[in-house]
Amino acid sequence: MAITTATADARASVTISAHGASDSRCYVQTFQGPRAVWSAWNEGAYPDANQAHRRPILEAAIAARGIRWGAYGDPGALPLALIRRWSRYGRSTGYTHQWRRRSGLRGLMMASVESLEDMREAQRRGWRTFRVRPRGEELDIGPDGKPWSGELECPASAEAGHRTTCQACGLCNGASGSTGQRPTGTPWRQWNPEGIRGLELWRGASRLDGAPIVAIATGLAAPSSNPKTGPMVQTWILRADVAPHEAQRDGRDASVCGDCPLRPLMARLAGGEA
Repeated sequence: MAITTATADARASVTISAHGASDSRCYVQTFQGPRAVWSAWNEGAYPDANQAHRRPILEAAIAARGIRWGAYGDPGALPLALIRRWSRYGRSTGYTHQWRRRSGLRGLMMASVESLEDMREAQRRGWRTFRVRPRGEELDIGPDGKPWSGELECPASAEAGHRTTCQACGLCNGASGSTGQRPTGTPWRQWNPEGIRGLELWRGASRLDGAPIVAIATGLAAPSSNPKTGPMVQTWILRADVAPHEAQRDGRDASVCGDCPLRPLMARLAGGEA
């Protein structure tokens, strides 16, 4: 993956090695986290974040913990105004494969790329990039012996020894030139006395294909235990009308993942599987 520091050249990148034998497939198991979140939402567990008495909870959660766009799903499926609205309350991170069609996200998201060619194209278009490189491949080294355009390994990754977390790092926030405001760390019971676990951020037509989707924020009480991201608020971008594992099986996950080459269906087609 590729990413730049706030003080580096805007073309700089960060990379992370892909994972094991399934390098060409998305690491998210949709029958686990995404399915659990969708099922809880479908049963009415997550109130509307736009209710006047709910908004302050999410605002405080983002200020305290930061927000990660796309624990599952591509933020490119969401309205730009929605992402801008909630990202202003604290540190935010996110990645999109829709960098060719959603240029408005450049200041908020990293372009997610898998090849050096795409990395360079995205950077020419003004994006900062996050590149997933094949296991064993070295950083992109230029003729001067230095990593091309500042490419570095993600310091929060397992490959880098989890030297930090996304919450503490803040580098994957697009071309804004800032890592955003540092999370306050205020204890959640101060701003969420009801112990609400999650909220529905938005429901509407996917910006990718018009199908009904929903965006849900979780980690508002007990924080995420993700060792890479740290205890950030996690957002899930899901089909509203079908469970995520079923959508992934028949290709309807395109509504929330677009043409991402790591989608299982895309990986099967690329590999010549039926």
